[in-house]
Amino acid sequence: MSAEARFSYCLDYLPWRRRVDPLADKYPGWSPYNYTLNNPLSFVDLKGDSVTTVELTNGQTIVVDKKIEESVKELDEWAKENNIPMVINDDFRTTKEQKEIKAKYGDKAAEPRTSRHESGFALDVQTIKWTKNQKAKFEKKANSLNIYPNEVKKEPWHYQTEPLEHGYKSRGAVINENQKHYSELLKAKQKDN
Repeated sequence: MSAEARFSYCLDYLPWRRRVDPLADKYPGWSPYNYTLNNPLSFVDLKGDSVTTVELTNGQTIVVDKKIEESVKELDEWAKENNIPMVINDDFRTTKEQKEIKAKYGDKAAEPRTSRHESGFALDVQTIKWTKNQKAKFEKKANSLNIYPNEVKKEPWHYQTEPLEHGYKSRGAVINENQKHYSELLKAKQKDN
C-alpha cells in the first residue's frame, strides 16, 4: 500500500482531523483545527457539546450548555423586545459552589452533583421587580423554548431544562463533561488576560 493510500485510509477513521471545527468562531483564542482545547488526554468532545458563554443584550455574560445557547439568546432577545428586564442572578456553577450553597441553605438547595446549574441547564432570573403580567408572558415564552420554571422547590426565579431531553445519557455525564470544560474555559481566559 502506498504512503498516500495509508494516509487516506487513516483519515477515514479520524474524520475530525480533516476539517475545521464547526464551532471554531466561538473560541477565537484557539486554533480552528483544535480538538478538546488541545487536551485530548483529559477531554473527550465527540459531539462538540459543552458549556459556552452567552452575551446577553444587557451586557451580562453568562455560561450555559451549548445545547440551550440559542434558546437562551432567543429568550433574551424576546424579553428585551417586550420590555421585560432579563437579569441573571445565577447560571452555571461548579460542584464546589453547589456544595457551599447546600451547606448554607440546607434542604432548600439541591444536593451537589444533582443541580441543573452544575450542568449548564439552569438560570436564576431576577423576577422580583416584574409585574404578574410580565412574569406570565416570560414563562409562556420560556416554556415555548423548553425552559421551565422550577415548580418542585417553589423557586419562581429558577428556570431550567432537562439535559436528558437534549441528548445526554445522564445528568452525571453532562455534569462531568461541563465541569471539566468550564475549568478549561477559566484557564484559557486567565491565560488571555
